[in-house]
Amino acid sequence: SYLLIINSKPTPVMPAISPALRQAVRQLSDKEKEAIILKAARRDAELYDMLAYELVDEVTLQEVYAQATDKIQDLLLHASGRNLSKALNKSLRKAVKEIARYKRITKDPKSEVDLHLFTLRLIFGNFTGQFEGYYKSFFTVTARLLLKTIQLIRKNL
Repeated sequence: SYLLIINSKPTPVMPAISPALRQAVRQLSDKEKEAIILKAARRDAELYDMLAYELVDEVTLQEVYAQATDKIQDLLLHASGRNLSKALNKSLRKAVKEIARYKRITKDPKSEVDLHLFTLRLIFGNFTGQFEGYYKSFFTVTARLLLKTIQLIRKNL
């Protein structure tokens, strides 16, 4: 008999915050809360970026957007490997994760759509030759990104 594993990665389950924990946090002094927040931010880069965006006036939406576009551009334009189509597929998946990370940090639907369009412009401007290759996965992931972008445009704009 064969065992088919559909999703071998366990999905992380965020624990519900218990009333006891909520009450314990309320009873902490400001200094203790500050220490806990800074400790958590040192351990989690996304939390650090979210706090910086929310709390620091110098970190603007444009700056976070520019960092995301730089990372996406770097991922796609520096993709390399024995099979360029597979490398691009892997880089595109990472780029989509970067867009999701950006959305979690900023919660700005318009610039999320802009990032989708930026990614698609990069693909259609540089890699359309990879669509005819033997491996169709890059074409498939690009088509899914295009459909997702259309849905986001209809929903948010």
